[in-house]
Amino acid sequence: MEQTVPLPGAPPPQPAVSSPYPYPPAYPYPPAYGSPVYPYPAYGSPAYPPPAPLGAPGRSGRFRWGVGIELLGLGLDEVFTSSRAATGLYLLTATQVDLGSHWALRVPLSIDSTMRHDDVAYVAFAISPGLVYRWRETADQRWIPFLGGGLRLGAVGVRRDFVGLPVVGQGALFIGHHHFDGPDGGHASDPNVDTHGTLAPELWAGVEYHPNRWIAWVLGLTYTLARASDTTLHVFREGLSFRVTL
Repeated sequence: MEQTVPLPGAPPPQPAVSSPYPYPPAYPYPPAYGSPVYPYPAYGSPAYPPPAPLGAPGRSGRFRWGVGIELLGLGLDEVFTSSRAATGLYLLTATQVDLGSHWALRVPLSIDSTMRHDDVAYVAFAISPGLVYRWRETADQRWIPFLGGGLRLGAVGVRRDFVGLPVVGQGALFIGHHHFDGPDGGHASDPNVDTHGTLAPELWAGVEYHPNRWIAWVLGLTYTLARASDTTLHVFREGLSFRVTL
């Protein structure tokens, strides 16, 4: 075996000295959750569900009260029968109360007015309580699609020729639920407009834009129907409304 020759002037090699402190034993791994040694439930099990993620929706609004008021809604109103159509405008106000993160109670109050050939074709005043489902994932979500429906209760007025009935001539005496013409040719209500109560389903769909938790712009579509003089009227509305939510 070859030996190493120390260089001239180098210090002599020192003998190896063992440390007086022994190495510690290997640290054992902790027992797994749910094992007999550690009988606590495993994370994510039904007895120990994971915590809700940060930003969970909860109720909407600035104070998470979930109470919203649509101050004003305005849009296009279209009414169709089997052979005729009329267009006009509608006004709307509504109250919406959250029932949770997704469901809400909605109560809109609306006024419809449409024209055909410069004459009133369809007018309505109704309240439509119902439920709305919203696809909300976080409390600060900007765009929220929704879908819902309610029961429309109210009154409608329909011009006779719009539903295929003959028009009553001016000056004709109209007995019953119509008012007759006055002596000066004017009249308190048009004898050619029949009025009816309405009870019908109403469907809603659209999307909400929330720039913050206070306010929202609601772009919505509405469909409902009405029966007047044995004729079914199909009513479509497209519009925009402004909501404040607390």
